[in-house]
Amino acid sequence: MGMLNSNLIKLGSFLGNEKLFIPEYQRGYSWDETQLDDFWIDLVEIYEENTRDEHFLGQIVIHKNKEDGKRYIIDGQQRISTTIILLDILRTKFKEIADSTNNNDANDDAEDINTKYIGRVSESKKEQYLSMGGVDKEFFINYIQTRGPIDYSDRKFEKKRLRPSNYNIFYASKFFEDKVSKFITKKAPNEYIELNKLYQCLINQFILMTVETDDINEAYIIFESLNARGKALETADLLKNHILRVAQSDLSSATETWNTIIDNLDNIDPTKFIRYYWNSTNRFAREKDLFKALRKNIKTQSDVNTLLANLRFLSKVCAAILHPEDNKDFDLTELNERLIEMQKLDASSYIPVIFALRLQNYSEEDINEVLKAIETLVVRNFVV
Repeated sequence: MGMLNSNLIKLGSFLGNEKLFIPEYQRGYSWDETQLDDFWIDLVEIYEENTRDEHFLGQIVIHKNKEDGKRYIIDGQQRISTTIILLDILRTKFKEIADSTNNNDANDDAEDINTKYIGRVSESKKEQYLSMGGVDKEFFINYIQTRGPIDYSDRKFEKKRLRPSNYNIFYASKFFEDKVSKFITKKAPNEYIELNKLYQCLINQFILMTVETDDINEAYIIFESLNARGKALETADLLKNHILRVAQSDLSSATETWNTIIDNLDNIDPTKFIRYYWNSTNRFAREKDLFKALRKNIKTQSDVNTLLANLRFLSKVCAAILHPEDNKDFDLTELNERLIEMQKLDASSYIPVIFALRLQNYSEEDINEVLKAIETLVVRNFVV
């Protein structure tokens, strides 16, 4: 085995450690607006929470080549490349603030980004800390790592004139320039102070899991294990881990209750069930945002106890709704028959409404009347 080390590390510490290289054979830069927006939202959420909370950016697999001594990124190049693109925008904005306000601190931040994370790159120097591979190398050097703003209106950046991965790099730079510019505008006259806070969140509160090996075969085994063979953690798994961590002295009881909930669900997807519950009592959340919302609100042992009690109660309700022929949670025959009809209509968006009514102790007659109206809507609006 050629494993050298594995640890959790701050993004800034990782970038400022040693030079990194993208293998020539790896695909070009591929992130689009969806991934860029997720990256930006995660950063702004850390900034707005104003705590020492951390964000797990993902894993990085490094192969340290014995022959040339270079460290190659086998897994994680998109995240690291995106970070450099954002740091270039921050460097440019700090310089603009320094020039317009004579702010020495802003100038120092621009220089720190240059010397610690991006590297000195000019016509005579090519001392970048990240060397891209293949068709992206020169484009990345010229328009990201070389200092100075980009003229985004220049026709040479039109999509039809660039290679796809080069255009993706250009688009990412334009995306972050727009986001950071709007961020600064909203923070005036304290734009430097707030931009510095955002910068510190990026380098100090984004955390990476790094795995480094000097065996290329082992590097790809690790890469495949992390990305292909294993299944990504579901929201339910993440929530379970968070609950058990917060439960503390009630760990045994919390574990038992969680297992009861899973048993009650009768093979229903726990993540969907938790989302039904959340949307019955809180503002609407997409599945990808669900764990963040839950983690933000479940902070104490009392929160955990309330959450588990509600989930245990509603797990039987959920089974009765989605498997109405096998599970009965209601005594009213007409209500059970209506649930069977709703299941045949393949309807599910109404479930948070039923959860809310059950939590508020509405009678089965009232729930039946509400469900009758919903059934009419489903038939008229979606079936007909």
